[in-house]
Amino acid sequence: MRSDRPDDSSAPAKRFAETFAKRPETPRITRFPGARAWATTAVAAAVVAAIALSVPLLGRIGGGGDQTTVAAGTPISSSTPAGVKSGGGEKLPSANPTTTPPGQPISKPGTTVVQRPGVTVTQPPAVVTMPGKPGATTTTTTTTKSGTGTGGGGTTKPGTTTQPQKPRADSTQAPPPKLPPRTTTTSNPPQVQDAPRATGVLVQNFGSNRCVDVKDAQGGTAKDGTPLQVWDCAGSANQKWTFSSDGTVRSLGLCMDLAWASTDDGTAIQLVNCNGGWAQKFTLNGSHDLVNPQANKCVTADGTGNGARLTLRSCNGTPSQKWRKA
Repeated sequence: MRSDRPDDSSAPAKRFAETFAKRPETPRITRFPGARAWATTAVAAAVVAAIALSVPLLGRIGGGGDQTTVAAGTPISSSTPAGVKSGGGEKLPSANPTTTPPGQPISKPGTTVVQRPGVTVTQPPAVVTMPGKPGATTTTTTTTKSGTGTGGGGTTKPGTTTQPQKPRADSTQAPPPKLPPRTTTTSNPPQVQDAPRATGVLVQNFGSNRCVDVKDAQGGTAKDGTPLQVWDCAGSANQKWTFSSDGTVRSLGLCMDLAWASTDDGTAIQLVNCNGGWAQKFTLNGSHDLVNPQANKCVTADGTGNGARLTLRSCNGTPSQKWRKA
């Protein structure tokens, strides 16, 4: 039997469609900003630009109309005395006319010109009252180049009168101090003096005609205990002898001596340090004998050739025992 009840199987779908149709619309998301964003950006940029342009103008206005500053480098400043007006061609009233002295730059009153390298600044024309001529004025335009100063190689327009510039005090370098003349001291070279010649006499032997000689003492020095000999007479210091009043016979500061103070025949005759003993006493008598009084014996040459030694022996009168001073 057919039912008259409507079919409700499509009801959920119908309700979903009605709900979807009633949802609120969401704004579309795009990759580029809208007209409102562009307008806001343009207004902000205009405000920033206006502020940037107004800052220099405000600074210039705040600095005063009579103060001009050009970029700093090596400062060159000039000023105009009261009563002179630059650029207008008119003379300001002044109780006392002012004359600009030579060498002083001319500029606008209170104007400071500060130059930097590579910048040329031309000051406006100025009216200057000439000294000694009331009412006479001249117009001067000065162009200054950075690093040169007025009159120091700058550029001047035709018809411009350039005042001479006084030399800077610090531009003149003091001359170097004068040094005293050099004096050369010439000293005489030291004079080499000859060694003092030995004093004394030669003692020559009759048998060989040779002289009493200190062995190996040609240099002028002898050691204690050096033996004596005969040698060709040369007159050197080791052949010079002095007969002293105390009975000693000396050479080179030493004394003739009997070795070991012996009186035996054959005792060597030598040269030793002086001690004043009897073994160092000798006498050359009239018979040409060189005798030691204590031993009562004679100094004898044991040969006639060079190097023959001297000894003590009994006196026998032979030529080998005879001596003379030469």
